[in-house]
Amino acid sequence: MTSRESRTAGRLPGVSLCVVAVAFALRLWPGAVDGLAYVPGTLASGEWWRLVGCHLAHWSFDHTLWDALTFLLVGSWCEAAGRRQMLAATLAAAVVIPPVVLAVQPELTAYAGLSGLDVALCALLLTRVTRERWRDAGAPLRVTLLGVGGVVVFKLVYEFLTGGLWFVRSYASDFVPVPLAHLVGACIGVAVGMWPSSGAGDLGLEAGNMGASDSRLRLGEG
Repeated sequence: MTSRESRTAGRLPGVSLCVVAVAFALRLWPGAVDGLAYVPGTLASGEWWRLVGCHLAHWSFDHTLWDALTFLLVGSWCEAAGRRQMLAATLAAAVVIPPVVLAVQPELTAYAGLSGLDVALCALLLTRVTRERWRDAGAPLRVTLLGVGGVVVFKLVYEFLTGGLWFVRSYASDFVPVPLAHLVGACIGVAVGMWPSSGAGDLGLEAGNMGASDSRLRLGEG
């Protein structure tokens, strides 16, 4: 490992920690979700902060807990592997997911939550590990990569077919899952992961879990 890689691997996942801290702090602000959720006409009305802020707001404590802890886990691995790529995937997913979701599902009245970004980072990590390690990987790592990739695909298919969430079984009745947010996030993560990185960090563990992304009734939960 080079000195640059050592510094990258040893530093704290500052971005992930900050995002999670803000997400939990916003749960203490009663009006956070109303002030930050992405709603139809957001950009036309000049409320541009909702485009990114909606990912930090959540509809319930359970929603916050699942999404934030998943972001911390997967985001930390991605930061260790390369903070620039992690930021690129996060920002791209943050900007693209909300308008796409509300354009394709106009019945939703609002969208909020981190899980679209969770899936984007999971896809980024999986794609990068596969691209950089597959050729020299032994059978155990290849089996792991195929297994994790299969789980991600199964999760997306399951959510589209059932309209529910795989890992989360209970959520408020006026919220609905938004599998489309996960699909868009996964596509962005794969796209960023395929782009050559400018210096590899320690990829560490190659598998990630994914959080819950929904919308509200029709409020979208991400």
